[in-house]
Amino acid sequence: MKKLRLVFLCAAILAATVLSTVAEEKTLAPKLRFGLTAVTLEKNLSAHKRLVNLIEDKLGVPVEIVSRKSYQEMSFLLSNGQVDFAFVCGLPYVLDHDKFGLELLAVPVFKGKPVYQSYLITHKSSPYASLKDLRGKTFCFSDPLSNSGYLAPVFNLHKIGETPQSFFRSHFFSYSHYNCIEAVSVKLADAANVDSYVWETANTTSPEQTDQTKVIEKSEYMPITPMVVRPGLPEPLKRELRGVFLNMGQSRQGRLILEMMQLGGFAVGRDSDYDAIRAKGLQVSKSVAVEKK
Repeated sequence: MKKLRLVFLCAAILAATVLSTVAEEKTLAPKLRFGLTAVTLEKNLSAHKRLVNLIEDKLGVPVEIVSRKSYQEMSFLLSNGQVDFAFVCGLPYVLDHDKFGLELLAVPVFKGKPVYQSYLITHKSSPYASLKDLRGKTFCFSDPLSNSGYLAPVFNLHKIGETPQSFFRSHFFSYSHYNCIEAVSVKLADAANVDSYVWETANTTSPEQTDQTKVIEKSEYMPITPMVVRPGLPEPLKRELRGVFLNMGQSRQGRLILEMMQLGGFAVGRDSDYDAIRAKGLQVSKSVAVEKK
């Protein structure tokens, strides 16, 4: 009888320990911190606030938006646990995945697929037809760690033995694809490479932003800017958070957010999907240091 009681006591202690551990994992974060940079935050603040409300409703955890100007600043916050999940670009994702274990949470689906392109744009009245026509001109980059707004054009220059310094008369960073579009529209810059998702959604919802520009080159399809999560976030919380994104289309509130973002939904991403960006970054880094301004 004593042995039987001992067995039941041990089982009860074990069960209590397991339940306590799960509860502790889910309450380790009294709130979640959602990181957004100027590249993703601008023009989409209303949608992101609704997204925050959806996550809070589904998880029962307060969510705080943490905004920063650049991807470099966001990478610092993710690496130090000061931001829990964030929208970032493919380039900072691969760099930070390899550096400190940043993880994919979910990836947006745009026009039916989790991919996008880099658009080379100029003013609609310009005579330029390709990157080669832009020698000696002024160029606008979005962010030094942007895949579509920096790595893509710099990689194309690398292929012809050039760098931004050797090819353009001058160049500058706007830290926003929208700012790049505006810079080209008002002829502050002769050209820019921008995120196709940003240009296409602006062209659909606010055509006055793009009507002074034209697309003269499009890159190959690339893995889209992902939602990422810092290493060390408790697994149960991470699973529930991922579920909010993957199941967003199943609720009225979620469908409204997707409509506002011009997205079809979110999907599971794979690190290997970003190997092409990883390879480009490696090639470019051998000849051109990533500019930090």
